[in-house]
Amino acid sequence: LKLTQPYVRRWPEAVALLALPKNIPTTMSNLHELVDEMWYLSGDRSVDMNYYSKRTLLAGVYTSTELFMTQDRSPDFQETLEFLNRRLADVGTIGRTTSQAFQLANFGVKNVLGVVQSFGVRLPFSK
Repeated sequence: LKLTQPYVRRWPEAVALLALPKNIPTTMSNLHELVDEMWYLSGDRSVDMNYYSKRTLLAGVYTSTELFMTQDRSPDFQETLEFLNRRLADVGTIGRTTSQAFQLANFGVKNVLGVVQSFGVRLPFSK
């Protein structure tokens, strides 16, 4: 984001060019490379579904923050940094909520299977 600051007043024009249909493949590729590099430099070595979810969430945070920055008139883009911090907090909440939902679903499935087995039903994948 800091590298964009000198060009921020003209950035909407650049985004408009990037959004042209003929430029979408290159735009998406560049965005993927950017967020992939950010995650790599932060130590992420995911090879599972987290690889995709992390990069998708970061791409959303980055692009929304970049667009917010085009309207920011605060000194040193302070409001942009605050916006970024709020988006990162939102992503953290989404990650915790998703994990909690998965744990709850897993708990529910195990309980249902336990109830079914308690009625004498033998499940092919149980011990």
